[in-house]
Amino acid sequence: MATKIVHWSIGDAPLRDTALTTVIGNFDGVHLGHQKLISTALALAKNDGTVAGVITFEPHPRRYFRQNEPGFLLSDIAEKNRTLSLHGIEIIIHVSFNDLLRQLSPEQFVSEVLCPLGVSHLLAGSDFAFGRGRAGDMSFLSEIGGEYNFKVTNVSLKVDNKSAT
Repeated sequence: MATKIVHWSIGDAPLRDTALTTVIGNFDGVHLGHQKLISTALALAKNDGTVAGVITFEPHPRRYFRQNEPGFLLSDIAEKNRTLSLHGIEIIIHVSFNDLLRQLSPEQFVSEVLCPLGVSHLLAGSDFAFGRGRAGDMSFLSEIGGEYNFKVTNVSLKVDNKSAT
């Protein structure tokens, strides 16, 4: 089955197709920590009967905030899609990183981004931060997730070198 690619912005129609077990982040290159996140999401999605997805941002937030800096990305959007697809992701959602998204409070990010995208289980690394001024974190998501009817799993991105070979 081909990976579904979605380009979504705040205000677009909600994705109501299915419940989503998803990882969130920039995924510029899929390093071993990302692979750990993805494999955890794939296992949870299979167990829960949900769709395994990735929520990422376009342009990369660093590119948005530092437009005059030279390029730093490890992969372009086509390479990102190809790599994530090869890892078994069923849907990749590219959320438009724009001024509207930048201004959202952490709770608005949950209600205006995660909920319309159909997130039922969100996984991220412990350093994931979001919302205006990066004020939201995994602790906040864990506290508010139940209120918005989704589970949160904090995944350590550290990988044991012995298991990485």
